[in-house]
Amino acid sequence: MESYERIRETNLYQAFRSEGFPTTYGSHKTPASVDIEVYSLIFAFISIIISIVVILPGFRGKERLFISVRCFASLFIGISIFLCNFENEWERHSVDAMVQYKAGTGAHINASIGLNIGLRGINITLKGIPEKQLGETIDYNERFSWEWNQGRVGFGPQAGQFHKQYRYSQYKGLPNAILWVAEYFTFDGEGIRWGRNYRLSGWLSVPLFLLANILFQMVIQYGALFLLMTGFSLISANILYSLLRNPIPLRIPFEEFTGRTVYLEPQFPDETAEFFGIDVLQSYEDYFADIKEVIRTKPNHQNKDSKDTNEQHISRVYAGLRKKNLSNRFSRLQKSWVRKKPITNPRNIGVNSRDNKSESIDETPLYENFQHFEPIIETEENQL
Repeated sequence: MESYERIRETNLYQAFRSEGFPTTYGSHKTPASVDIEVYSLIFAFISIIISIVVILPGFRGKERLFISVRCFASLFIGISIFLCNFENEWERHSVDAMVQYKAGTGAHINASIGLNIGLRGINITLKGIPEKQLGETIDYNERFSWEWNQGRVGFGPQAGQFHKQYRYSQYKGLPNAILWVAEYFTFDGEGIRWGRNYRLSGWLSVPLFLLANILFQMVIQYGALFLLMTGFSLISANILYSLLRNPIPLRIPFEEFTGRTVYLEPQFPDETAEFFGIDVLQSYEDYFADIKEVIRTKPNHQNKDSKDTNEQHISRVYAGLRKKNLSNRFSRLQKSWVRKKPITNPRNIGVNSRDNKSESIDETPLYENFQHFEPIIETEENQL
């Protein structure tokens, strides 16, 4: 007993530790940034390619070229088949939305929710915008698999693998957005069978490809036949995938946190009227104002001689303006919102150049082409 106490006191691993055992740390959870299965397949095929490149110098002449073409073509077909089976990129989509974070809390977060669907399962991502919200880093990457059997309806012991993983995720307390998306794949009835239909896309091309490579070393004719069947199976896999997809489109609603309302008619009245087949001119009236009244409102930078000269040649000048009438059915609030500030503010709007009688106007006109209008000059000869 004394020797044990002596060893315990002199043990290096017990230094600065009052408990007498090594320090333990809590788990540090990090989101999955890569697909381990896919990268493992890529690493395996790269290793085979490197091995082939190393042994190629042992062959001479055309034999080296023939072996390299056969090996690289076979590896390309193989990695394409396996990546299509293991990759979750057959269908994908993402949306930015405001969602409730977790059950039992009223906190909401702004996040990007992504869904990737493959032949073996789905991958759901939840990434905060920004990542630091509610005092933690919001970056989730969860995978749900449905291989190999469908299982019974429900979440009991005989249920499918997808249902079991979904129930475990509920117990674990994953965010509501991930559970909301995964729940759509647990339905299996009344035409809502997204999980079943996605799971049935098959593996037929893999055994055909393996048999083709084996038979190429025995009977070339049989190997070519199986390689042809491999190609047909790859084409048929895409056809079957499109046919086995659920006829009801998968739409998962989320509340977007960005939106904008645009009223088209007040901004583009002419284009809107033309689109609906309405006469554009019926909303406008021709209004003529005496150019002298308009000039009086502007500073005169010309000298008096030039002004007198212009008055000798121009007897009466009229400027035509286009005025848009607002319907009397608009309220005052709507009128004030729709109106635009006129480009010019000539005084005595509605002055008649002949009798100088002002007309009361119920609405403020919207002048649209004042700057671009070319005044009509009426000389004494034109009057005659």
